Amino acid sequence: MIKTKISLKSAADAFTNPNTPGVYILYLNGQIMKVGSAEIGVQKRMQQYYGLNSYCGLNQHINENNRDNITVTFQTCNSDQCNELESKLFDKYGSVSNMPWATRRPHSTQNTCQLLI
Repeated sequence: MIKTKISLKSAADAFTNPNTPGVYILYLNGQIMKVGSAEIGVQKRMQQYYGLNSYCGLNQHINENNRDNITVTFQTCNSDQCNELESKLFDKYGSVSNMPWATRRPHSTQNTCQLLI
């Protein structure tokens, strides 16, 4: 499944999105801020971000003032494909230096699945 540019709040909504593993792109006011993967499920990861969970890793960037301006694009996949697809997102959209909220680039040389976002 592919979802394009929905609000962070909608992506976190259990009634809107099933919780399946996948990769995602976070945008703030249209600018790509981070790409990532969520083996625990995209919907659960977005709940962590929208709920300002202090353990999510982005609590220094996402806050009550900007979380409603964040949009998300995501692609679901099998959990064993998350690292590969996250690597492909970095290759497609730029390095850590191009994404203000990114902290690391995963390293995968596999080519078993197709990035669709």
